[in-house]
This record gives sequence, C-alpha cells and structure tokens, in this order.
Amino acid sequence: MPLRRFRHTQRLAALNPREDYADILRELARHEFPLDMLVAGELAQLKTFAIPRMSALLHRTGQYEQHSVKRLDDTRAILSEILNDGVDGPHGSQMVEHLNHIHGHYAIANEDYLYTLSLFIYEPIHWLRRYGWRRLTVAEEQGLFAAFRALGEAMHLQDIPADIDAFEQWREAYRARMEGFAPSNQQVAEGAIRGLGQMLPWPLRPLTRALVKVLLHDPALLAALGLGRPSRALAMLVTLVLRGRALWLRRFNPWEQRSFHESRLAVHFASYPQGYQPFRLGPEKIINLLDRRTA
Repeated sequence: MPLRRFRHTQRLAALNPREDYADILRELARHEFPLDMLVAGELAQLKTFAIPRMSALLHRTGQYEQHSVKRLDDTRAILSEILNDGVDGPHGSQMVEHLNHIHGHYAIANEDYLYTLSLFIYEPIHWLRRYGWRRLTVAEEQGLFAAFRALGEAMHLQDIPADIDAFEQWREAYRARMEGFAPSNQQVAEGAIRGLGQMLPWPLRPLTRALVKVLLHDPALLAALGLGRPSRALAMLVTLVLRGRALWLRRFNPWEQRSFHESRLAVHFASYPQGYQPFRLGPEKIINLLDRRTA
C-alpha cells in the first residue's frame, strides 16, 4: 500500500479556488478523498427525499422505487461525466445540456434545484469533518462551492447565493421551511436504500438500512424520511471503524499514484456491466422521447 506522500495535498494548496475550482474538485475526488466524496454524494441524494415536494415528484416517476439501481447509477455517472471534464469543457458542457433536457420534462422549482445543489457542496464538507483523515481547507471548501456554483449556472439556476456562507444559511432556512414527513418521502427513500443495498458487498447487504440510518444520523432528517432512529450500538461501531480508517489514511493512500476515476470501483456500474453511452443516461422514457425529437 503506497505511503501518503502529501503531494496531492500540496498540489491542492497551490490551486486558486476562484480559477482552479475544476482541478480542485478533480484532485479531491480522484486522489485525496475518493470514497468519502462518493459516499457523501449518495447521502446527498437521500437527503433530498426529506422534502415532500421533491419526493412527491420522484414517487410519481417511480424511478427510485422501480429502477433504483439504474437511477442511482445514472446520477453518479452523469455527474462524473460533467465534473471529469468540467462544465466548460466540450464534453462536460454537452452533458450539462443533456441533463437540462432530462430535467426539462419535469416541473421542478428553482429553489428545489438550489437545495439539491447545496447538498453536493455541504455533504462532503460535513462528512469529512466527522470522518475524514483531515478536514477540507478553507480554499478547498471555496473550490468545491465554486465548482458546483458553475454547474448551477450551466443549468440556468437563478439566485444562487454569492458565497459559501450565504449558501449554507440559505440551505438551513430552506430545510427548516420545507423538510417534513410525507408518505412519499419514505417510499422513495426505501426504494433508494434497496438500490444502495444491491451495490454493497454481500455481507453488508442485510445491514444497508441500518447503516444508512447511522450515516444520516440526524434525528429530524430520519423522522422526515420515516426511517426511525439508528441503533446506538451500530452507530458506535461504525464511528469506531470510520475513525480507525481515518487514522490509517493519514499514513497510507491507495490513490497516491493512481487515479480513483480509472479504478474498477469508479467505472463499474451495476446497471451497465458492459459500460454506458453517456448521452443515453437517464430515464428510458425520456431518452426515447429525445431520440424521436432528433430522428
């Protein structure tokens, strides 16, 4: 196992968050915190289900309840395609356009888009404060904010808060106003949890629901999702394991010499065992509609 040489940490320290935000995000996701960023992204999706207006739409589409693995894979794959190239890159900008076409088939409020965007910023930040081998620096947090702000602008979102602190205040106010239990919250969350379970190693699959509750950990959020409180014993065990992992990662880095985004774990999608075509990612019904429009 390669020792951590801190060369990626040093490279990150030399980057300007206002100009180099795409490089900052790539370094974080490919070398510095790959699995942390991956887990935080999945938790970010789950947190959107605690908003009844969003879960009601997702419940009507049936994507998480009927095709949960594909829905989770599509979201991760689309974001990877965009962020690997950058929203301003030739492929990244085309993928943003593809994402906009998909979203254009649904009536989604601008503030719901903003809340979802905010989760992909703050979930990694908060996860790493709890379980990372180190916290993000201020510059890295600013770079993460700038990268997703650029994505939001490319998606034509309106009224994106101007800085990272203002966005967090906006996010908390939105959550206080909009979060609460609804049957659709629980239905969509349970569907997504089943999908996540299919992605885990066999020994962990029976524990998927219990692990999700531990990792979400927020009592108000869990109540809004209808999931109930986590097991205290399991929470203590998971915390010990993750803190032990953090200590180990301070000395060793599996991604010191190679990039996570080229690893089997990153490129394997259960829904696409032979690989995927980027512009066919998304709900099959909508992809077929787009095909007919361009035929």
